[in-house]
Amino acid sequence: MFRSFLINTRYDAYRRNEHGIKKFAEMCVGQLVRKVAKKSAFFRQMNENMLVEKANLRLRSAELHNNTTLEPGEFFIVRRRLLGNAFVIAGVVVAAIFLTYVAVSGFITQSELLSGWFAWVLAGVLAVVLVGGGTVITERLLEALYPRRTPKTPELREANRTVAPLWAILLVGIELALLGIAETRASEFSAAEGSVLLYFGFITIIMLFPLMAGAIRWDAMQYIDLYKSTQVLRAIESRLAQIDSILRQNEEYES
Repeated sequence: MFRSFLINTRYDAYRRNEHGIKKFAEMCVGQLVRKVAKKSAFFRQMNENMLVEKANLRLRSAELHNNTTLEPGEFFIVRRRLLGNAFVIAGVVVAAIFLTYVAVSGFITQSELLSGWFAWVLAGVLAVVLVGGGTVITERLLEALYPRRTPKTPELREANRTVAPLWAILLVGIELALLGIAETRASEFSAAEGSVLLYFGFITIIMLFPLMAGAIRWDAMQYIDLYKSTQVLRAIESRLAQIDSILRQNEEYES
């Protein structure tokens, strides 16, 4: 009822005029033409933006095709491997930090100079630094000895060769530090259980955990570049297909 009242009030002048129906039709057609023209301009602008994005994606795709990429079957195999490596690295690092924290707290809490919460915080910081440093240094040492790709710049090749002894010295220093730190707790556990194997096992596992994490991470980095390049290329191809679909829909709607 209100809609009919509004229409009669708004367009009453057209009904009173003898040419009102014709003028009303012309007014409606004009509104429709303006509405369609506005929508058409919107879709043309959208299509132009899509075409620019498509050209940029094509250029990026051509650059990636020049590099080595993984086949579909290899892509999923490498992805499972990287996920497995990430899970193992996280577990090894957490376990290494916990055991190192136990070992460090064995002699820090016994010191008269350090007591209370500060000793526990210092033990945690040392555990994180030793384990994290050992992991990173192991990865850097393996990368220097067995690089994933040979640098093209002579300066980079020389720097890669000369830095290997430094990483080796740092790694030996961290391993010696872990050996000295773990000895106190290992002696306590060995005396409590009466097992010499527990003594050597505790020390060995604390020293090996950073090496394991660094080696696994270095292994993962062998495939990360190929995996990332292939992942980006697959995303580009998916976006190109989506753009083509949107362009077809816009053309159909506009026509």
